Amino acid sequence: MWRMCIDFKNVNSAYPKDYYPLLEIDLKIESAMGFPYKCFLNAYKGYHQIQMSEEDEEKTAFYIDQGTYSYVDDMVNKSKTEHEMIIDIAKTFDNLRKSSKTLKEMQSLSGKLAALNRFLSRSAERALPFFETLKNITKENKEDYRWTKDAERAFQEMKRLIIELPTPTTPVPKETLCVYLVASKDAVSGVLMADREGKQTPIRFVSRTLHEVERNYAPLKKLALCLLHLSRMLRMYFEVHLISMDQPIKQILNKPEVSGKLAKYAVEIGAYNITYVPRNAVKGQVLVDFINKVPTGTKHLEIYSITPCV
Repeated sequence: MWRMCIDFKNVNSAYPKDYYPLLEIDLKIESAMGFPYKCFLNAYKGYHQIQMSEEDEEKTAFYIDQGTYSYVDDMVNKSKTEHEMIIDIAKTFDNLRKSSKTLKEMQSLSGKLAALNRFLSRSAERALPFFETLKNITKENKEDYRWTKDAERAFQEMKRLIIELPTPTTPVPKETLCVYLVASKDAVSGVLMADREGKQTPIRFVSRTLHEVERNYAPLKKLALCLLHLSRMLRMYFEVHLISMDQPIKQILNKPEVSGKLAKYAVEIGAYNITYVPRNAVKGQVLVDFINKVPTGTKHLEIYSITPCV
């Protein structure tokens, strides 16, 4: 069997040198000696990495193929007395509860959310208050950045959502997959789900904000745009699976009177095997949250999806 290999050794010369190599594990273990009380904390699921202070970032940075990272997700509190241990743990959790207060922290948070959006229901809508704080902020006026009450409420809601993340599944060959769409004033969102033994489990969430012109689209056009965006993002699933949905968008787009952008949407969406199946019940809490949950901090929400009866 022939196997293609790529030699990345020359890439090392293009990277900046790391003058702070990771400490040896033996030294880390030895540093905990002499402390009878130890508390081990792990940021489970890999989604709760802790941002280091700016002056210490370069000392903990490491490189992977996606960029440079400066965080920690495993922590050890070491204390000499039980009283000190309780105080140390309290300080640790106080630090973990902090919100993003500065422009740099907000930009870092936005990057982390972008990496997690495939797991987050309606992530673009929930993150709108964050994006609002970044509007009209440039290098010249970055000192004017302000963290708002709406952003704080959205941040707390996002943390709750991450803690309760559903476990995604993987499609089975020739399996029929379900699609649900939601459009609001400022964003569109979709979820691809699999029906396993009467229980619907998410495969992938997709969400994006709308441009200024798109915000004025009619409800049907927003849903069609959402389906188009979903099919482009999840093309590998749409091409090999039968897709069912509870909104007859494809049938409407195929009508002779459809014109303009909707006609262009119809051509691209028409390439996939999408069927309309009316649904009379919502199966599972994930779908209930996706269809009915109004994101914290989002004003004038307009849900255009056809909401099944519970």
